[in-house]
Amino acid sequence: MRNKKIQFANLVCRSGERTLLDLFDEIIHPAFFGEALHRSYGSTTYIFHGVKLINLSNSQDGSGLAIVGRIVKDEYLRVEQILAEDGELEEVDETHRRSPSSIFVLFLNNHRMAYVKENAGAPSLHAFAATLESFVKKIHKIIVSEHARNVRESFPKTEWVQKQKEFLNSFPLPTVDIVSLTDSRDIHDRIMGMGTVNNLSFDVIRQNDEINPENIFNSFRSEKIKLGNPAKASFKFGDQENSMNVPEVAVLVQQAAVDQNVVYSVEGKVGEQTVKYSNASRDDNDSEMMAVTVPLDNENQTPLHVAHQSSNEFKRMIETGRINDPQMHDVQGRIVPALLGIIARFFVQ
Repeated sequence: MRNKKIQFANLVCRSGERTLLDLFDEIIHPAFFGEALHRSYGSTTYIFHGVKLINLSNSQDGSGLAIVGRIVKDEYLRVEQILAEDGELEEVDETHRRSPSSIFVLFLNNHRMAYVKENAGAPSLHAFAATLESFVKKIHKIIVSEHARNVRESFPKTEWVQKQKEFLNSFPLPTVDIVSLTDSRDIHDRIMGMGTVNNLSFDVIRQNDEINPENIFNSFRSEKIKLGNPAKASFKFGDQENSMNVPEVAVLVQQAAVDQNVVYSVEGKVGEQTVKYSNASRDDNDSEMMAVTVPLDNENQTPLHVAHQSSNEFKRMIETGRINDPQMHDVQGRIVPALLGIIARFFVQ
């Protein structure tokens, strides 16, 4: 696969009030490093391969800590008919195996990601999110079962239901969301070039440990929390007969891009052509996706090399204003101690 690119995204994993770093020991580490984990449907299986915990810098605050590896799509393709050399259609019964892969780099200090599709048919960012969420939920189910067993061994039967309910309230089923990063200036200019906008939607994600800018999305996020943080928090606007106010749409979507925790979709027309701009990654529709990307320096790079290049590129994009620097809550009191704790418990030189 030629012209490989590094795509950047934001990965959010939450369980109630617990964020990605809170969940690292119990959920995140086993999800990436558990040897028996796989996600299968039909003849296709997704696995994480060659995963390592690395430190990309010599800093004393753990800011260079990252999880690096590959996601592999192992599948069997059945061939039932081919065009023979004589030009006739010929029935066959063949099965071919292929295992395309993508490289991922998860920076733990700000939970941003770098992602590179290595081959034709490589897993998309959407497939990565679905696979990670599948693993996270499997591990959570095991933890819940172990807790139930401990409750049965330690408490009278009359307390079993209440104890398990309390545990699930404090440790609900985790969710995984991935938001592709967008150059806010680019998406603003693209929308301003549209003649009409007929559909507009937003899905607001509750962030990990970062401070979101004060905007309509953060206000909506606050209301979402009051409602119990429902899995879906979307709002949509649509009018097939009349166009929305294009400059206002451009400003609103630009704010979503700056927020980095909002999935957006804009549909309308440029001239007579129907266009759609979105930062939602889908297996069958990546061509419509808006995402910040940079060319891979060397198409044969290893995951470690991708990690170093993507770390440098991420810093450069912040300096040039292509993306905003994520601001984290309580860096010295919370983030740094969490990262140093991970290094002490898991890091292998």
